[in-house]
Amino acid sequence: MRARDLARPYPAVSADDDCVEAARLLVHEWLPALLVVDRDGQPHAIEPAAQIIRTLVPRYVLEARVRRGRRPVRRQRPPGGR
Repeated sequence: MRARDLARPYPAVSADDDCVEAARLLVHEWLPALLVVDRDGQPHAIEPAAQIIRTLVPRYVLEARVRRGRRPVRRQRPPGGR
């Protein structure tokens, strides 16, 4: 048995494709990563889902502490502090 015997078609995005559309494909297909191809259709990179999400989601959202669907907890300012 060879690797080609195990291979199956895998969705790919072009390096020029919109990142939001790529994320939609990722979510719609339940993919762990996306295959990024160059203009010639040759593999260029494999981007993990977590990296794509970190790129699209604002940093303050990623850093917010969320407790079981509740709003993010705001940090209390120390007395007299800014």
